[in-house]
Amino acid sequence: MHSLVPGLTIDIDKRIPGLRSCVVISNHRSYLDPLILVTAFEKQATIVKSDFFRWPVFGWIIKSSGYIPSDAGGNLGSLLIERIKEMNDYLTGGGVLFVFPEGTRRQNGRIGPFNKGAFKIARRCNAPVEIVCLANTDKLFMPGRFFFSTCIENRIEARWIGRISSEDVRRLPLDDLIARAQRIMENNVGCHQGSQQIYSNDPNEPI
Repeated sequence: MHSLVPGLTIDIDKRIPGLRSCVVISNHRSYLDPLILVTAFEKQATIVKSDFFRWPVFGWIIKSSGYIPSDAGGNLGSLLIERIKEMNDYLTGGGVLFVFPEGTRRQNGRIGPFNKGAFKIARRCNAPVEIVCLANTDKLFMPGRFFFSTCIENRIEARWIGRISSEDVRRLPLDDLIARAQRIMENNVGCHQGSQQIYSNDPNEPI
């Protein structure tokens, strides 16, 4: 990557690759965001726009990789149900499900409303929610442009910014759970500017 984009630095928080048996949520700035998280985790799955499952070759790849369609439209209903049923064993076995709860890229840098799917899965599987902030992926692959911006200095960052424990995932009403996660994300959206705000139920709890 460095030979293709000499001005690029990628900095992934050392705590992120160590995450296991959890649902990870992140902000969404660019189509590069999934690639950053795919490379960060040894065992990962994610929710993919259902239309992609219908693409030749690529659809077969994401289906074979255990990814989850975003809805049950067309002939994807049985696959969606199967993936959700398998998710508890997958997470218990150390897997990570990462999700962009905004559902779409945000070009203004602000955090949009969260969809409920990731939080319902976390509750169903009794899994904690780990929260990650991505920065500057949109500077390398700008929305609306086909080519990468290879001639500028850029530092892509991925930061762990907080956790909601499995106990709180079970205890909190769903809307309150989502609101807490969104507050953490909103308070740390500038993490690439040096913010070190960490929100968890126990600040001394090891990652």
